[in-house]
Amino acid sequence: MLAEVAKQKGISLCGIQRDQTTADLSGHALQPPDAILLASDLSQSVVTGVLTSLNLSKNQLCGLNFLGTGTYTAEGITAIAVALRVNGGLTSINLSENQLCGIGTDWTGGEHGTYTAEGITAIADALRVNGALTECNLRLNYNMGEAGEALIRDAVQGKASFKLHL
Repeated sequence: MLAEVAKQKGISLCGIQRDQTTADLSGHALQPPDAILLASDLSQSVVTGVLTSLNLSKNQLCGLNFLGTGTYTAEGITAIAVALRVNGGLTSINLSENQLCGIGTDWTGGEHGTYTAEGITAIADALRVNGALTECNLRLNYNMGEAGEALIRDAVQGKASFKLHL
């Protein structure tokens, strides 16, 4: 409800300024509700024409920490993906280290969580339709697997100058 009111009023809930070209929100432990509010900002005209680079690395956009503990939900990353579909100014996004597929790895290499393609599928769908994005970093989203990587590669196929980091 808060995101809808902010949209109607044309205000940023995440502090993104009208003239800001980059936003570094890495390592802020952003959870799915934070991602939903950020997605609201990303779909507003106040942000869409100016912001070109967004760093969301090292967060918990799907509700999991880097070890894969917590409760997975694709709600936050799906909201970001929907916003990417309409944000025509963003050229670079960093979503590394967000456990987008529901798996985390501990210090010993042990895996925790349950695999799901829901988050990575939402990102692939957004990459497929967003013509402005030229770079996407998805490194260290553990166990994206061959199928997840294929979804992403297929989404950017034909975009010759696209920089994909897996």
